[in-house]
Amino acid sequence: MNRQGHTGMALLAFAPLAYLLASDGKLLLAGVCWLGIQAVEPLPDRDFKIPGLNHRGVSHSLLAVLVVGVVLGGIGWLLGRSGFDLLYSLLTALVGIWDWVLGYLPELSKAFLTGLIPNLLPGEIVSTLQQQAGGSVSRWSFALFGFTIGAYGMVAHLLGDVITTRGVRPFLPFSRWRLSLSPLRADSQAANSALFGAGMVAIALVVALTVPGLILGGGPATLSPVGTAGAQGTIPQPTETTDTNASTNATVSLANQTINGSTVTVESVTLPEAGFIALDSTGPGEESVLEDSTIAVSRRLDAGTHWNVSLDVNRSPPGGVVNQTTLNQSGTYGAALYRDSNNNSRFEFITSGRASDRPFVTQSGSTARLVSDSASITIRGSREDPNATPAASIRFPDQRIDGVDVTVQSVTVPQGGFVVVHNQSYLRGGDPTETSVGYSQYLSAGTHRNVSITLLESVRRDQQLVAIPARDTDGNQSYDYIRTDSFQDVGYTDGGKVVTDTARATITGSISTAEATSSVAVSDTPTATGTEQPEANTTDSGGRVGAWIGSHPLEMVVIVLAMLVVVPSVWRRL
Repeated sequence: MNRQGHTGMALLAFAPLAYLLASDGKLLLAGVCWLGIQAVEPLPDRDFKIPGLNHRGVSHSLLAVLVVGVVLGGIGWLLGRSGFDLLYSLLTALVGIWDWVLGYLPELSKAFLTGLIPNLLPGEIVSTLQQQAGGSVSRWSFALFGFTIGAYGMVAHLLGDVITTRGVRPFLPFSRWRLSLSPLRADSQAANSALFGAGMVAIALVVALTVPGLILGGGPATLSPVGTAGAQGTIPQPTETTDTNASTNATVSLANQTINGSTVTVESVTLPEAGFIALDSTGPGEESVLEDSTIAVSRRLDAGTHWNVSLDVNRSPPGGVVNQTTLNQSGTYGAALYRDSNNNSRFEFITSGRASDRPFVTQSGSTARLVSDSASITIRGSREDPNATPAASIRFPDQRIDGVDVTVQSVTVPQGGFVVVHNQSYLRGGDPTETSVGYSQYLSAGTHRNVSITLLESVRRDQQLVAIPARDTDGNQSYDYIRTDSFQDVGYTDGGKVVTDTARATITGSISTAEATSSVAVSDTPTATGTEQPEANTTDSGGRVGAWIGSHPLEMVVIVLAMLVVVPSVWRRL
């Protein structure tokens, strides 16, 4: 096989892995895997340049697959403790080089490239990749990733050679048995072109099956972690009797009940297809912004009738901001039914901007309405204070720092969470999703002292920093406030204000600190009810990974093609 044929075979081999990752919304991780596999795949043909090796000898054997996998696995283990930090440093350097290049281009070319290529911040890329990798990743996880990429890339190359007439000897140096699966010649242009075309078709099918919005328009349904924030307004009542989501077979019954506030029971539900029950606080005949009113969501329910379905009120639904561990107020609540339209067992109606998991509706005359029911829920006992644990608090003293690490003296997170550090722009009304410069690892419920935080963006001048204790609203022990555009992991509040404390950070070795002091007057006395957190700016800045992908499908196609063809070609010529 020539380079074109091997690329096609690599695409075919990568397609199953790409499907598994993309169907789970992990597109960025899939792209990293592809780049790694393409970097490894040409290695067996480097045997021409290594003394003592014959072409298609031991370099094209299963032993070579094992060796390359172990070597890359070992590198992954060695880099495991600082893998994401190294990636952040590399991306920061690349962004600096890119900005330097743009500075020497004519204005027209600069404007074109700036509009075509997204302004993705290194911190957001690393944060998104870390989230898709499962949050806190151990050294052994990096080792497994390295081994998988190494072995996958080598096997992809061998698959290209095994379908030629010369084949490979997979068991060298222990056996010279040759394996050849077809009479194709390695230099057959027709065969190589056909293989490349088949690979491109396979990847196109993966894209069509996992991110249909990218092909059909309107933005992908599952690429963005939060969807388009501006699209998440009130839920419109459909007015067409021919609504394609209409279903007269879906029913739900929510009976009046007295509960302790932790679990709500839906008496019965009938679903014509798999879906979810969502508990809403707006009551009958009322609508509001869904992410502000949805309290709990059931597990995925199969098609059919279910009795006495329990909804645990223990964490915020995906995309919702209501973070209630218990219901604290008696009143009227509603239950509505939603589909699991992409069959992934995750409720994504809010996070996809109403593109996925659409609600069931029923026809009534000329108006279609949500399939829902309401009931009076009485909370047993007094629950004026939803948190029986100590209130959240934080102490962030003035300190001298090296620009990379800061220390929070003490923090109390009643339900667990994180400490988030913002730069002084936060005090001037800056968007909290853009002023964040670092956050801690997950902290268990209780009080923690001397919490060290490594900043994602180094602080280069003296200034006021703000520390905020944040909840883990989605319960995944990974800080998702930025990734979800301020929907998840919001700050603890006291009296309606975000709990904060400020510290004057002086860079070690700095000559003067006066210039960097914030113009906003801030008390030096630590307080548990500091500056009220500004509302997130809903203007799309293009800096968030998921949001940019969702709103730039054409540019995404260009980037994917570059990753599949251009980047590997350049790599092989180095």
